[in-house]
Amino acid sequence: MGYELLYLGRERSQGSARWGKNHYTGKMVVTCPNNEAVAVADSLIETDFPGMSGVYAPECWNTQILYNKQLPGRAIVVCLYKTESVSGAGKPPEVGRATVTLELDGGVEKLKRDLAGVPIEAYDEGVEFYYQLIEGLPATPRPQLKVTINTAVATGDWSLDTYLAKIGKVNSGNLSVLGAAAETMLYLGPTRAEHTWGKPLIYVNHTFLYKDKGWNNWLRTTKGKWKVITIPVLDVNLLATGRTRDKKVFVPEVNVQPESSRIFLTTSFSDLDGLVQW
Repeated sequence: MGYELLYLGRERSQGSARWGKNHYTGKMVVTCPNNEAVAVADSLIETDFPGMSGVYAPECWNTQILYNKQLPGRAIVVCLYKTESVSGAGKPPEVGRATVTLELDGGVEKLKRDLAGVPIEAYDEGVEFYYQLIEGLPATPRPQLKVTINTAVATGDWSLDTYLAKIGKVNSGNLSVLGAAAETMLYLGPTRAEHTWGKPLIYVNHTFLYKDKGWNNWLRTTKGKWKVITIPVLDVNLLATGRTRDKKVFVPEVNVQPESSRIFLTTSFSDLDGLVQW
């Protein structure tokens, strides 16, 4: 079984183009006897582009067999090449580099105080008042931002255990390239790791959930006591009816500063931050 080369190229002018740094497409056209065309096509599929090797060598992903009256008894085999990539992912990730995807998820946050620090629904011991919400909901839309770092790793360098151990932890230091302060990025894990048997690369998506206040600052506690107070009963027009009712409220201790509750362990993600280049 043999074939003769008619065309070989990966230059843009021939319909082949460089696809991102170190990523290529290519085309090779050969001719062979009619009865060997299928065997030749099968032998070329999943082979590297002639003259190239390594993780970025374009691989034959499609072959076509054509017949031409001007070449009696011979067939034409067209081979299409491209650097291995994740289907549908656009420009493929590269080893040592990463792309970043941002996604907003809907969410709400319950409000305790307004911008001036006035309680929305709470007892104020200093002025002996209870702030009662009479219209609206004590919540505001607070979308969650998902940050996904998409990269590629050589199969020999990939360690799943390393990143499984980091799930549910937050960044211990600033991620300067991403612009995220310490403890603002909660690691959800390697949400996608795709590898084809026998291929040199694993494509990995690392996903974080961002909170600008910090994941170890958003829960705060304070000391105090529960107290039963008497409040007026309002009618449908929000006017006092002359009747009252008892309400149990929490009264914070005076001159006690709230304390942040730390609930997430920290770890370094500087290796992923260093892959991002704007």
